[in-house]
Amino acid sequence: MVGFEKIRKYIVDDEFRLIFFDNQIYIINYDKILELSDGNITVNWENKLFVIKGDVLSLKRLLDREVLISGKIKSIEVFYDK
Repeated sequence: MVGFEKIRKYIVDDEFRLIFFDNQIYIINYDKILELSDGNITVNWENKLFVIKGDVLSLKRLLDREVLISGKIKSIEVFYDK
């Protein structure tokens, strides 16, 4: 069974990732988008909130558990639930 679990982890990518590019953020395997506005986008994953602040923020791509955010990124803040 150990070999099967390694193969499953290789095929099924379920790790959370937040990748920052020049004026874009790509997020994979998030749980929920909680806020969506021109200046703030808040994404939830497990017990963490990721608050992206900027100007003219928009969703360029929205797929199941994947999102590409574009705009002038000013900050990314992480808040932990206790």
